[in-house]
Amino acid sequence: MGFLLPLLGRFWWAIPLAGAAAFGWFEHHEVGVAQAHAASLEQQLGSAEASIGQLRAGVRAQNQAVERILAQGQANVAAAKAQAAQRAVSAARVRVVYRTRIERIEAAPVPQQCASAAAWAAGQAQGLIGGWK
Repeated sequence: MGFLLPLLGRFWWAIPLAGAAAFGWFEHHEVGVAQAHAASLEQQLGSAEASIGQLRAGVRAQNQAVERILAQGQANVAAAKAQAAQRAVSAARVRVVYRTRIERIEAAPVPQQCASAAAWAAGQAQGLIGGWK
């Protein structure tokens, strides 16, 4: 310990310089670490923005698909309504044909001879076919 005090007395000015140099090196090191971290964050930001762009495009495509499905559903409902209306008209027509043709056929007298009964049945069938058209 006896040799340390005379050295400190002689080179006391080197201690603040060494501290300043150490502090400068520390700041330089911290700046480098901060720049590397900033570059890494910028790279992550770029990849995140690209990912967001892809996600937005996917959501847009899904929304368009949903709109197409909704439009198709509305078209299907309209077609079903039109088909139901057509079936109602057909059912009413069948009721009219049934009432006019079938009742008349059932009420008509059937000939007793086989040949004339066959001819009568063929005539009734032709009339029935004409009523269905």
